Amino acid sequence: MARKSVSRWEEIVEESKKGMKIWVGVDVHKESYAVAVLSENGVLHHFRTPSDNLGLIKQFQERGIQISGTSSGLRGAGAGNKAKWGK
Repeated sequence: MARKSVSRWEEIVEESKKGMKIWVGVDVHKESYAVAVLSENGVLHHFRTPSDNLGLIKQFQERGIQISGTSSGLRGAGAGNKAKWGK
């Protein structure tokens, strides 16, 4: 039987749906963000995305991953406020 290939990102989404904790680290730059996502089971996924606070939040929301808290440096503070307050 052929095994279906599942991406790390899909694994993290599935673990999130099961109620497992997900941690996100964002290295913020003017042009882009380097994002690392770690699941409670140790699955690590990383990607680069354009520098867009709401766009980054939307990527998680579209996959059903709830953002419950943030921690960030100076440039990332806007993303944290938008995630926390939905503004």
